[in-house]
Order: sequence, then structure tokens, then C-alpha cells
Amino acid sequence: MGVFQFLFASDVWGVVALLLFIVGVVWLLGARAFQKRRDLASFGILLLLPFVLAMIAALLDLYPYGGTRHCTYLILFATAGISVPIAAAFRQRLAPIVLLAVLLLPYWYLHHAKDPQQMDPKEQKQELMANAIEDLQTSVPPSEPVFSDYQASIMLAYYLGRDHPPPPQRECGGVSEVQYGAYHVVILGVWSATGDQLISGLDGLRKGCGAAPRDTFWIFDAGWGTNLLDDLGPSGARSISQRQRFGETISVFKLRMDR
Repeated sequence: MGVFQFLFASDVWGVVALLLFIVGVVWLLGARAFQKRRDLASFGILLLLPFVLAMIAALLDLYPYGGTRHCTYLILFATAGISVPIAAAFRQRLAPIVLLAVLLLPYWYLHHAKDPQQMDPKEQKQELMANAIEDLQTSVPPSEPVFSDYQASIMLAYYLGRDHPPPPQRECGGVSEVQYGAYHVVILGVWSATGDQLISGLDGLRKGCGAAPRDTFWIFDAGWGTNLLDDLGPSGARSISQRQRFGETISVFKLRMDR
């Protein structure tokens, strides 16, 4: 269901599309028994197999399956299966199908599901990132490590380390340590960290990896998802200071934790 809701950008129409696909494939598979049409039954198997193979690959942990871009190739087989009952309902006449599409598409477009990784254009202004990097370089001494999740580290790699050769990384305790220009960056092993994941990662770093005991940490957060400043309330952090926000998605701040 998540795949169809993603492919058709709607929670409601995704369910409708899935039901139509099931009806279409069952009708095609039944064509061999009731209509002696092996060609239709073979077509039904062709439409169903990509979903089956993708699910098997996911269960074997070989390929991601779900409402993600990794499954967009399935739209070819999904729409073909959906078209079968629609074409049968309109007796293969094109005009009423086109009319139905003209009536439905505007509503569909206006009420489509929001892309979870969609960012408002005003949050994409280059000056926001430029100001954030300037604040980081002004506030954070090069002797202090900067912590980020994976997506924010990509931006740090560009803005702090693009004029240098790619540095080697040191892996330890679920984090990676790398040097970007003058700054030592510690990267949590998640794409977009939550407040709890940040605290857990910092705790792991304090307890292992031979790191010196530390109570305060500089955090740089940017990219899609909830800003860490908005998600650290119930995380167990003692206090946040020197907080700076640049739009809704970028922040630089100092985090002090309990021992």
C-alpha cells in the first residue's frame, strides 16, 4: 500500500489504485481458466512479477522496498494493471476515459501528498547557508569538534573541505570522524538524526573511541527533516546555548549534556 500511495502521491488514490491493480491482475490471471486466453494470463504474471521480485529482494535485505524512489520503476507495471479494469469498465472507449482524467487530475494535483523531502524555496537561499558557515567559523574554534548527521555533513564537506583532497575517515562507535579544512567533524551514522539519536550518538562517543571526556558539543544541523533545535526538548540534554538559526532548516548551537 505504501508503494502505491507513493507512486500516486495520495493516501486515498493510492489505495484506490492498489485495489484496481489487484482487480486487473486477478482478471488477467483468470482469463486462462475462463476465457482460454493464455496471452492475458501471461500478461498478468508479467505485471505481478516485478512486485514479487522486489519484495523478495527486500526480505533478503538486498534492495529497499517501500514508498521510496527506489521503487519508481514499478509505476510502469502498476499503471498497466490499473488500466485493465478501467478500460473494461468503459468498454475500451477512449473518449470517456480522457474526460474522466480531465475531471480528476486538477483535484488530484491540488490535493496530492506532500513530498516528505520537499523544502520551501525560501529555505533554499544560498545566503542562509553562507551565513551559517560564517557563524560556525566565527563561533567554533578549530580545536573544537563539530557534530552533524550524515546529510548535514555533506554540506560541511562542500563548504569547509571542497578545496582539499578527500580526507580519510575514522570509524568508531557508530560515528565517523573526518577533517574538513580546519575543522574536525564527527558524523552520526544516520541520514537525518532525531534529538534522541543525537544524544545516543554523543553518549556512545563519550564512552568509547578513546575520546577525551566532554560535556559540551557544537552541533551543525541542515537539510530535510525536523531541525534538531526543535527536537531536543525531551532528549535529556541539559542546556542549549549560543543557538543560531538560519531559516527553518539550518542551525548552529552548543549543547551541554549531563555526565
